[in-house]
Amino acid sequence: MTASALPSTPYVVKIYGPPGTGKTRALKNLVEWMTGINPEVKEELMEKGFPEEFLESVFGKYDVSEIAFVTFQNSALKEFVEERINMSLEEDRRAGKPLRYFRTVHGLCQTLLTDFEVSDWKVVSRRMGGLGPERWFQIFAAQQRKKDPSFRFDPDAMGAANPFEKANYLWQVKSRVINREYHKLEGEKIHLRILDELPPSLHDHYFDWLMFKKEKRIKDFDDMLMDAYDALKAGEIYLPTKVLIVDEFQDLSPLQFEIFKMLARDKELVVIAGDDWQTIFTWMGASPEFLINYPADLELMLKRTFRLPERVLKKALSYAKEKLRNGVYKEMVSTGKRGAVGGLYRVSTKKEADLDLLAGVIIGELKRGHSVFVLTRTNAQALHFFGELYKRGFKPKTLKRSSRWKKRVSKVGDFFDVIHSIIEVESGSPTREDFKRVAWVTGLISEEEFDEDLPLVEYIRPNWKGNIQLDKVQEIWGRLAKRFLEKIINDGIKPMEGIPEDYELYVDTIHASKGREADVVFLINEMPTRNWRKYLRTPEEVEAEARVWFVGMTRARKGLLIINTDKPFTL
Repeated sequence: MTASALPSTPYVVKIYGPPGTGKTRALKNLVEWMTGINPEVKEELMEKGFPEEFLESVFGKYDVSEIAFVTFQNSALKEFVEERINMSLEEDRRAGKPLRYFRTVHGLCQTLLTDFEVSDWKVVSRRMGGLGPERWFQIFAAQQRKKDPSFRFDPDAMGAANPFEKANYLWQVKSRVINREYHKLEGEKIHLRILDELPPSLHDHYFDWLMFKKEKRIKDFDDMLMDAYDALKAGEIYLPTKVLIVDEFQDLSPLQFEIFKMLARDKELVVIAGDDWQTIFTWMGASPEFLINYPADLELMLKRTFRLPERVLKKALSYAKEKLRNGVYKEMVSTGKRGAVGGLYRVSTKKEADLDLLAGVIIGELKRGHSVFVLTRTNAQALHFFGELYKRGFKPKTLKRSSRWKKRVSKVGDFFDVIHSIIEVESGSPTREDFKRVAWVTGLISEEEFDEDLPLVEYIRPNWKGNIQLDKVQEIWGRLAKRFLEKIINDGIKPMEGIPEDYELYVDTIHASKGREADVVFLINEMPTRNWRKYLRTPEEVEAEARVWFVGMTRARKGLLIINTDKPFTL
């Protein structure tokens, strides 16, 4: 393919979608309407504010293959494609298939670079060998530890609020600088800017990473953005669709925003959707201003929330009015139900008595048939609560669909399966499968022997917990999995009474909960440090943090319970 300029002025639709107002459903309906798949959605689209004249002008006008749909996270994309429009993310995105350009921002850049055969991008997938950029960086970090034992990389401990390993810090800084500044510097100047941000002890590691990528002929996430930006600017690539839809627009970085503008310039229709109140990726330069200030021909404000009851909405709106001043204030309408908001104060996340109290409240909600989220600020905090709840006999899940802990060992299962089996063997109600998993993790049987049925006594040994192969666990599921399992082994499991047979309980970070909801949300108000004000120095930085907590508050369909610890943010 060769790039070509299609002179046109896009018609731009901007959709403000505050929490629970059906923004993603509106985008799904719009896709179905524009492709003529479902004429029945017209009334619902008009209720959202779409003018009838506009809808009539685009009905059945486009084939699905003429639409590009871009969002920020793979989990959101998977939900939209497979649960909203009932197509296959794997099959329908292959070359020549209708969903070729339904991608994350990074995925779209990589696809265009590959399709237009820019540089050596066509062979990149083969060179990567099925491994993602983070896995390649982990391999690199392991190699670097031969000369610097402290250079560790833990892909499970990412996030701007987390304490980083040395290699994590390098990964984070280079990505932050590139996303914020590449479009202003470009070329080799970006490397000098990255070195300015890195301590001298990491300079050699950075140069070694550049050389490692060159020798292996691989690319990382930042290369996808930089190369796409350069190729778009040079006219080497373009997006061969007539429509561009971007969800979660407020979370685009400055570099991604520049890429978006070049992708959008020759489209017939551009739809951007998001909520400036929910801008949470500010560490890489995301700003509410991108959504607020982008000019639009048609601007819609979704006001009715199908998630938040009256009391939760009142709490969220008063918080937004006080804390989120650099945004568009939205008068929202609740579900009409009363709901509940409460708080616990001076809770210690280390004291057994306080954790028992919290677990008891969770049991009460689960017994009422409520789904429950326990949301934390960091991955380390989520790990801690995972361990404490497992100790008490719960079997929580994570919200991250791509969690490394969900990687399957073909016959054995994933990390959660192994943990659940350890709990069952410990509590005295195991199945044969549970015995087999414990035998596998203690080294009594191999994966290949998993299908064999031996006498149950062959699967267990005295002091079996002391024989659990923690290095095997770390190799497959990462260091956090190993640390989590160590916690279970050392502290033991003491199931609490009253935990129901079937329930929905998720423990994860606020970031992972975005776009999701539960009946009751336990929001763990704990910052990584008591001295957080030392790190959030400007009003803009404090407001950026406040937006994260706003996202956590607005996941609740029925009740919100804020657990205030000794390291609270101002809620």
